[in-house]
Amino acid sequence: MVFKGLELRPGERVLWTGAARDARLVDAPNYRGLVRGAILVVVGAGHAVLVRMTIGAPLVCAVGVGVVIYQLVLAARQFGRLRRGRYALTDQRVVVVYDRRTPELVQSELALLGPPLVHVDPDGVGTIAFDRTPILRNGRWDRGGGGPRLAGAPYLYRVAEPERAADSILAAQEMVAA
Repeated sequence: MVFKGLELRPGERVLWTGAARDARLVDAPNYRGLVRGAILVVVGAGHAVLVRMTIGAPLVCAVGVGVVIYQLVLAARQFGRLRRGRYALTDQRVVVVYDRRTPELVQSELALLGPPLVHVDPDGVGTIAFDRTPILRNGRWDRGGGGPRLAGAPYLYRVAEPERAADSILAAQEMVAA
């Protein structure tokens, strides 16, 4: 076992491992969720205030408060999930394990993935996505040729030395294709 939640297949070997570094709440993978969450928090809070002011029904007011709490829980869960990401590249697949009490595993066979797309932040840490996985490029979401999101494609968030990791992924993909 390389780390908790990742079991290697017979004959499989690890080529590279990494982990999320210094996750940020306001960062590329979180923008859409944060904007949606902020809108729903405002709507929920507005609903709670208006209901309380007009009809004074605390039970109906609770719906707005519930929406606010729900959005805060979703944001905290996503942020925690990104912070706990651990990554492994083997000679057969790319694996992301979100380490919790029960590890969540996202994996994809190297032969099924397109080339890695790399976005490097000014601090040298970067994010690696794959051909049809959304990635922030020049301030806009690039979906890798306009195709739909690749279901189950790993997303390597805040990786140290992302270019080196992407080169390792490309080399492993070439080995699988040969």
